[in-house]
Amino acid sequence: MFPEDYEEFVATYGDGEADAFLTFLVPEQAEGADPSGAMAEETAEARRMWLRKPPAGHGSQATPSVIAWGVNARADLLCCANSGGPRRTSVDDGPRRSAG
Repeated sequence: MFPEDYEEFVATYGDGEADAFLTFLVPEQAEGADPSGAMAEETAEARRMWLRKPPAGHGSQATPSVIAWGVNARADLLCCANSGGPRRTSVDDGPRRSAG
């Protein structure tokens, strides 16, 4: 579901913060395909932002199949978007502060 490098990183280090800059989110135990906990909260925010203004190069405002996997100290959401393949590709969903 996530890029291999993300899966390898969180399998080794888990969730948490790196250098007081980047917070890694991991899925909490939940039924179904949607994340829960902090990942669910940030994913919901990313989807709301996407509907207002899709990230450059990612087309329409249709509700995206994205999952937030990280947040940085600049309040950027880091997400995986379904690329149509077996894995997801990373997408920076842009700064929250510029979204309103």
